[in-house]
Amino acid sequence: MGYATLTDSSIQNSLIFNRGYPWCNATLADGITARIDDVGDDPNSGLTCNDRHLWGDPTACTTSNFHDRDAQNWARRFDHSCDASAGQSGSPLYSYINTAPAVIGVHTFSKCGKTATDISCTANDIQPLRATRLTPEYRDWISYFRNWKP
Repeated sequence: MGYATLTDSSIQNSLIFNRGYPWCNATLADGITARIDDVGDDPNSGLTCNDRHLWGDPTACTTSNFHDRDAQNWARRFDHSCDASAGQSGSPLYSYINTAPAVIGVHTFSKCGKTATDISCTANDIQPLRATRLTPEYRDWISYFRNWKP
């Protein structure tokens, strides 16, 4: 997959997708308490979660709320509604640019918590997840290390 730096408005007007490798039947450190961000099995759709197997909703998701602006006024983070769960931190958020997939951000965390006792998501949390965005600075780092030769 390639990578791209998109403006705020380009991100908001693009079809964004997420794929990753979830942790099925995720629990807290005690090994008992289930996490609410667990993919699990969905009896309504017939989908079964398989650990370490590619997972992702084939429909596009939405983005909003840009955060943590850098010195060049690029937001380093944004909220999204992509289907992501426990274990998917680091998975790509991508869009198609000239028919080729390009990473525009990386899923980092859920704003609404992990367990039933955490802050739970409400109907107003239509983008309950957060991603680190590919800013020009991060893009330059990636380019540097991809081209670096010892």
